[in-house]
Amino acid sequence: MCNNEKVTVNVEMNGKKKQTDIYSYCMGLTFGGEIAVDEAQLTIKPNSSCASLLNIKQHSGAAQPAAATSAETPAKTR
Repeated sequence: MCNNEKVTVNVEMNGKKKQTDIYSYCMGLTFGGEIAVDEAQLTIKPNSSCASLLNIKQHSGAAQPAAATSAETPAKTR
């Protein structure tokens, strides 16, 4: 992050999207909480080793990620 606590974080959780900064996102994380991170994608600035964007897909413990739910559901046949 190159000492930039204002790097943009796009968060998708249970189908809802919001945007925040890396500092605020990290401050909201808890150990043993009900949120599970499913995917994280880091975008690096051109000609640099510094991040410019972080995309996070996560779900709460009460909800399962959409991809896993549909993949695990057996197809019904007649």
